[in-house]
Amino acid sequence: MAISFNSQGNLHKTIDFTIEEVYHHFVTNSRRKKLLDNSIPFFRHFSHCGCTTAYVGGSFASIKPKPGDIDLCFDLNQVDLKKLECVSLTFSTSTNLGRSGER
Repeated sequence: MAISFNSQGNLHKTIDFTIEEVYHHFVTNSRRKKLLDNSIPFFRHFSHCGCTTAYVGGSFASIKPKPGDIDLCFDLNQVDLKKLECVSLTFSTSTNLGRSGER
């Protein structure tokens, strides 16, 4: 599937992707790979709890070569909230992702 971006470098519209397609289209360097790799535990956990739709946005879903972060939003309509409450996920600081001097 070909994707296109507007003059600001953002996607023209919301597009449905598998995680493999997100890697294919948006992982163009080590920074982007690290951001997406660090997000995988969240995708897995929410999926295990019943989530079937997640949104990836912000500068990660753009042509920006080195986005500052990855924006994730999970649709909770099918999620078992009891399962969701049972696990605590750890967020990485931006320093851990290779941005020195920032937290």
